[in-house]
Amino acid sequence: MEMSQIRYFIAVSETLNFTRAAEQCCISQPALTKGIKKLESIIGGELLYRTKNSVELSELGRLLLPNFKDIYWNAKHTKEQAQRILSCDALLIKIGFQCSIAFDLICQMLEKFRGQQRDVDIAYLECGPEELDDKLKHHEVDLLFGSRVSGSGEYRKNDICSEKFVVVFSSKHAFVNRDILYLKDLGREKLLLREHCESSNLVLEQLNSSGDEPRGICYSRRDDWIPNFVEGDGGIAVVPRSLAISYRLPYLLLKDFPMYQHIYAQRRSGVEPRRQPYLDSLFFSLVNNVFSSESVA
Repeated sequence: MEMSQIRYFIAVSETLNFTRAAEQCCISQPALTKGIKKLESIIGGELLYRTKNSVELSELGRLLLPNFKDIYWNAKHTKEQAQRILSCDALLIKIGFQCSIAFDLICQMLEKFRGQQRDVDIAYLECGPEELDDKLKHHEVDLLFGSRVSGSGEYRKNDICSEKFVVVFSSKHAFVNRDILYLKDLGREKLLLREHCESSNLVLEQLNSSGDEPRGICYSRRDDWIPNFVEGDGGIAVVPRSLAISYRLPYLLLKDFPMYQHIYAQRRSGVEPRRQPYLDSLFFSLVNNVFSSESVA
């Protein structure tokens, strides 16, 4: 699998036109078509449906598109980062995220900061909840964002925002006609659960203790997979409210089992003097601009 093939597929998915996609990638249309066919051969299925007058994503293509975008942009960013580091032009700030945090809450602010501070680069590191303290202690990250789950919106030291967990479902689901949900309602459903998310264990423990076991359980490590499966009516999920809003999914609160995700931030001590002002600026920009937004209320 080559980066050029992934780039061609992303271009076609955005334009839904082979000619415009080829122009965007600065190659001939036959070369672009050949590259996508090779990618489909490697994947083992069609990513696009082609007719004489139209192009559309297949179900496989729609589900894999977020993965391909992540692969392409991570590779592109890694190459740019390596070039800056080797040329000694950039200061590197390493940021760790607990994998259960909805990344869209802060990615726009991070990109804005990078645009304003041309001599600073940012490296991202996704961590499991059990890794956070070690990463900070051993200076593997300069700034980390973690989360904890509780049954109330009460803040603790270092908490910078909190948001409610909600139940998301497809527009075809019977829950669309409901105004509120109770925990027992989840016992008759197929649950899509996020790995490394504390809410998953809380929900399952409560359902099992009450005898309302779900009809089925499916785990995923990726936040973007779960909304796609929910949208396709493949099950329901309990996610932070910001994720439901981001993917425009119908959602309801659990009346008898409220849950909150509290996001906290920590900076490591002993940062080099040259980097300290940039780290402070980034930290306060995130706290004051992103986590004060209504989307996480």
